Amino acid sequence: MSQCVICHRQQDDERMACRICRVRMDDRLVDILEFFALAEGELQPGRSGSGRSGEQGIGLRIDALDFVTGHDVVAILASWESDIRETYGLTIAPMLSRPGPLLGRSVTFLRSWLPRTCETFTPVDDMNREIHECWTTARSAARCSPRTGWRVSCPADLPNGDLCGTWLVVHSQTDQVTCRRCHTAWEIDWLMRVAAAAKSGIWVDREALLERFGISDRTLKRWVQHGRIARRGEMYDVRALMGVSDLASMSDMA
Repeated sequence: MSQCVICHRQQDDERMACRICRVRMDDRLVDILEFFALAEGELQPGRSGSGRSGEQGIGLRIDALDFVTGHDVVAILASWESDIRETYGLTIAPMLSRPGPLLGRSVTFLRSWLPRTCETFTPVDDMNREIHECWTTARSAARCSPRTGWRVSCPADLPNGDLCGTWLVVHSQTDQVTCRRCHTAWEIDWLMRVAAAAKSGIWVDREALLERFGISDRTLKRWVQHGRIARRGEMYDVRALMGVSDLASMSDMA
């Protein structure tokens, strides 16, 4: 038995990171390549937004320019490729001058080595964090709006007296959600209120939390350090931050 260094889930083997976190990193690496292509489109004269966000392009997109010219995202992922090659005694790959091919090679390499790095690569937690930051930067450059959604642990009581605890994903424009484990059908407003009063919690990712409560990264880190808000991997329990008005607005969002 061991604990995933990223999400802290218990797992049956001695891997550094669990399968769920590996799949999440792989998905984000795939997204980054798609975001790169969309960001390139943002720089074409007369082109509007990516189409995924519905926004119109106005003027020169500095964040898109930084992305496609190799700043930040491309450099960070290429650096992780180099670190892994050095750690496992692999041949050092030649540096490519064009950001697009370099990004494609680094993403392909990182994806192919994810099973190994999640087993034995000590700084895989830092790699996961930076891949997530790159994904956020790339998504912004491509003008792809984040999904509106909250993860809520099902607060239904099971026959044995335990809480169900299955993750329920509440998406935009959803009036009701049904738990796949206990089959309880929840009206969103009531679900938020019950979850806020139960031990199950209302868990959101970092971006949703920063946007909803209007705080900075620095403030969030301080709140976690001082125990004002609980953290589980990349998710944060916002019950302690919420009042009746927050619950109402969340149900409106959902």
